[in-house]
Amino acid sequence: MKTSEITVAARLVERPNRFLVLARLEEGGDVVRVHCADPGRLRELLLPGALLLLSPRPTGGSTQYALERVEHGPERTLVGLRSTLANALFEEALAERRLAPFADALAWRREATPPPGAAGGPRTRFDFRLELPGGAPCWVEVKSATLVEDGIARWPDAVTERGARHMAHLAELAAEGLRCAVCWVVQRPDAMALEPNEARDPRFAAAVRAAAAAGVECWAWTATLTPTDARLDRAIPVRL
Repeated sequence: MKTSEITVAARLVERPNRFLVLARLEEGGDVVRVHCADPGRLRELLLPGALLLLSPRPTGGSTQYALERVEHGPERTLVGLRSTLANALFEEALAERRLAPFADALAWRREATPPPGAAGGPRTRFDFRLELPGGAPCWVEVKSATLVEDGIARWPDAVTERGARHMAHLAELAAEGLRCAVCWVVQRPDAMALEPNEARDPRFAAAVRAAAAAGVECWAWTATLTPTDARLDRAIPVRL
């Protein structure tokens, strides 16, 4: 997937809050305001002086750029920090038939809601509704992961009540006999497995284990990123 909108390199100055980063442009040296779409803690990634890759935002807003990538570690690994990229990479791989668990999907719709009367209710919206052979649906929630410790991706990076609710609703749908899945896209290539982040959010860890016990499938893939491209890479095990 081409990401040619990323055109600006900068160095991190500070992160005043979850959604705002101050960065010094490599060219010119101006300090600019940058929108950070990932609300996670990101403490191991957003270190002072870290190289950031940015995309311009429309003029007139409170920030001039959006944060797309951060360079991390001695290997200078690029880590994706735009959460919506995970959904785009999942959909691209789905269209290219590169996701073995969903290779039989005939069609799909984004931002789909179960019909009234289905478990989860009309207020629950999932990232994808896949149409399977015979017309059966598969409800899929996609999560973007960036935290990797000793080769293990851990999610979430910060407490997520919304994530726990999603797991509970998927579990209810699965209990009704519907196919459901939660899929993590690790926006970096160096993870060998993924685990729920018990230390950071024990409620979510319990919720995803309960969902898996109810029949919700759990899948994860890494991604490889360059300044101008991103691609879903390989499947890794989810260890609950």
